[in-house]
Amino acid sequence: MSKKDIIKLPAKVEAKFFKGSSGKWIVELPKYDIVAQVDSEGDIDYMVNELVFTHFNLSDKFKRVVRYVRKDFPEKPQKANTSPVLFDKFVASRFAAFP
Repeated sequence: MSKKDIIKLPAKVEAKFFKGSSGKWIVELPKYDIVAQVDSEGDIDYMVNELVFTHFNLSDKFKRVVRYVRKDFPEKPQKANTSPVLFDKFVASRFAAFP
């Protein structure tokens, strides 16, 4: 993946997440038809990024440069599938140093 590919990544990613009946958190990226599960609410942001990186075949080298950051944090954990949460793409300033 090159700098061009990084630029082509979506500026925002829509994610849905909720606590399932098993106590695990379900993370869904509806636009890409991807679903995963994590143990805790604290793992949601990491999993959203891993799902995007895997879907777009982003190498480990670029994982240090590009992150998707949750735009708004809900005050209370979501127990039911409610409205989607947006994650904005963040590209580190050191991006210019990569070939």
